[in-house]
Amino acid sequence: MMSASNPTHATTFSIVFFFFISSFQLSYSVGNTTTLFLCPEIEKESLLSFKQSLKDPKNLLSSWDGEVINCCKWKGVICNNGHVHQLHLPGMSLDGKMNSSLLNLKYLTYLDLSRSDLLLGGTIPSFIGSFAKLEYLNMNFVNLSRANNWAHVINSLPSLVELHFEYCSLDFITPLVPDDVNVTTSLNHLYLSDNNNRYFSPSNFLSSNFLSSIHARWIFQITNLLSLDLSWNSFYGPIPTISNATKLHHIDLSANNFNSSNPNWFYLCKDLEYVDLSSNLQSGTISNSIANLTSLNTLLASGNQLSGHLTYQFGEFKSLRILDLGTNSFSGAIPFSIGELSSLEVLRLNDNKFTGTLPESLGQLFNLQILFIHDNLLEGIVTETHFANLTKLEELYAYGNHLTLNVSSNWNPPFQLKYLQIASWNLGEDSPIPSWIEEQKNIEYLDLSNTGISGSIPSWVWTIPILTLSNNHLHGKIQIADTMSLNLGGNQLSGELPDCWTKLPYLRYLNLSNNNMSGSIPNSFGFLGDLTYLNLYGNRLSGEIPSLMQNCTELVLMNLDLVQLTYLILRSNKLSGKISPEICLLNSLQVLDLSDNKLSGIIPSCLSNLSGMATPRYLIFYSIVDELEYGRTLSLVTNTNLSKNNLSGNIPKELIRLVELRSLNLSQNRLTGLIPEKIGDMKQLESLDFSMNSLSGQIPTSVALLSFLSYLNISYNNLTGEIPKSTQLLGLDASGFIGNSLCGPPLPTKCNDGGDERHEEKEENEEESKIEWVYVVASLGYAVGFSIVCSALVLNKSWREAYFGFLQSMWDKLYVYVYIKFNKLSARE
Repeated sequence: MMSASNPTHATTFSIVFFFFISSFQLSYSVGNTTTLFLCPEIEKESLLSFKQSLKDPKNLLSSWDGEVINCCKWKGVICNNGHVHQLHLPGMSLDGKMNSSLLNLKYLTYLDLSRSDLLLGGTIPSFIGSFAKLEYLNMNFVNLSRANNWAHVINSLPSLVELHFEYCSLDFITPLVPDDVNVTTSLNHLYLSDNNNRYFSPSNFLSSNFLSSIHARWIFQITNLLSLDLSWNSFYGPIPTISNATKLHHIDLSANNFNSSNPNWFYLCKDLEYVDLSSNLQSGTISNSIANLTSLNTLLASGNQLSGHLTYQFGEFKSLRILDLGTNSFSGAIPFSIGELSSLEVLRLNDNKFTGTLPESLGQLFNLQILFIHDNLLEGIVTETHFANLTKLEELYAYGNHLTLNVSSNWNPPFQLKYLQIASWNLGEDSPIPSWIEEQKNIEYLDLSNTGISGSIPSWVWTIPILTLSNNHLHGKIQIADTMSLNLGGNQLSGELPDCWTKLPYLRYLNLSNNNMSGSIPNSFGFLGDLTYLNLYGNRLSGEIPSLMQNCTELVLMNLDLVQLTYLILRSNKLSGKISPEICLLNSLQVLDLSDNKLSGIIPSCLSNLSGMATPRYLIFYSIVDELEYGRTLSLVTNTNLSKNNLSGNIPKELIRLVELRSLNLSQNRLTGLIPEKIGDMKQLESLDFSMNSLSGQIPTSVALLSFLSYLNISYNNLTGEIPKSTQLLGLDASGFIGNSLCGPPLPTKCNDGGDERHEEKEENEEESKIEWVYVVASLGYAVGFSIVCSALVLNKSWREAYFGFLQSMWDKLYVYVYIKFNKLSARE
């Protein structure tokens, strides 16, 4: 039976339920924040004013509509307790000027304007420093190149916790903060990466902005910093030796030119979890004090000049997940204690000078996924014990050592590899390709070059996308499977090249050199649309070079032909016929080598269309294309070699357009006519060989302009006259000029008879006596001018300071450039 109070309870329930429904209708969820009230009108109007000052070509702010009562519903606006707290506007391509009306957002704590096109004139609006409650500011990819006040702006934000100014072209010099000025204490996370030139070349050396590390000194005085990223900023000099930032958890100083060892304060940062010092000029050894950093989970120090032995204390870093010490000068044995790094997932010790055997304790790293130990001096036996518990291993790079693999024939590895490079290991002389590799079902990259393997290539091997088996004793015929890179050079493969290359649309690299291949080059090569490197030299191929495009007349318009081919090497075969003009369609060619064949006819003048030899080259390091002949800077090589054929006719004057060509060899043919008059326009030439032809006439005087020329051979032609006079030619070997009717240095043959020589000698003596007075007058003028300059510098202090400051700046830049280049070259060696 219901009590008398039940109607009252029902009424109360109805009121509560109505209030709940009303509150629900007024609440909005934006992101993860719930707003229970309408935003104030002043904040709404401020946002509308901000929108009106911008151009929004993609109409991304269409929801910012005055007709919508509550601005908390607008895109990118997040409210809390009825006030705008956050503006998320990244990547909106907003164009225009920032309106100071945003200052009416008194409760704003979060502002993200990254990847926008705001017209700030390279500056930061001064009013940004007035956001008293702002905790997060992100202006990544916004041009702040003229923001001389940026350091002072962040110091005026009392609540700022996290700042992102990355890819902003910041000026680190002018905002230098004096040591006695208190910097913000609220800042925890500071990200200032990629604010300087990322790439460097000698041509822009004087304009490159190397920054003394003194300009970053104030940053290390921010007491409460937890995260700091100064990577890719071209700082040089020592890491500041004094710092208050000992609470750091994350520090990234990579890709600069810091040249000191780690300062003492570094090892006081006991909470450090992430350290990236890679790609600097750090030297010295790793301090034993590193044992203090017990919280480390990531240590990256590759690409420096660190040396010494690895301390046994590395085994104490139980939380370490990534350890990268590659490309340094560490020596000695890899410590056995490294097997105690139970959390380790990535270990890179490559490109050092480690010696001794590989510690068996590596087999205990049950979390290890990536192991780089290549290019060291390791030796000895590697057994199944070394891999016992590596159940998660996916990448093993161990080439360039003297290791011997000794496992049972029925070994079943605990891992499933994707990448396996053990080139130069001893797998057993005349042993077949190891059968355990067949069980690696996920393998994408296999390198067993120079391992002594022999026999035929099993069918399952041909399915591996990137396959390198060069310099072994493999025999049999080639099979075709879907692959991206195939390097079988230096084996004993035989038979004809299969004519079904259309099945390999993604093949980029093909090296079949130094085998016993016979027959002709198949026409289906013309369908390899992505092919960039083709090397067939040292075989017994015959017939004509096919018209590589003859089956591609429609595909040319679709860019599916061989226009991507960059390296074409067919030398030392038995190819005959003429060089097809269609080879000129290979615009990307950098290396054309058809030497040591039986080619005849003329050199096509359209070779001048090979724009790959006329366009400046940039340094790119290749991992797959790494031919010993060209070293690791293959992208810089531009070479045309048509020597040792039966080519006739003139040297086409159009070849002069190949202005980036570094080597040109047309020797041992039947070429006639003159050397092109403007050959001096090929200013990048380092090697030029026209020897053993029937060229006539004189050597063009423009040859003297080839300032990079280190090898010149025009011997055994019908050339006449005087060798052009230049310092470059005087330093060349005289044997490169013999077999002609030439005279003058570097040949001992003089160009005049004895009487003329005596008369010329007399005239020269008279001329020398006249010239001596010129030297006297010039010397006096120089002395007077120099004394005036010195006097001005002595008497005028501001001139003196400016002059010596300029000299010091130039010296610093020159020193850093030479130092970097020398050390990088040393590291490669």
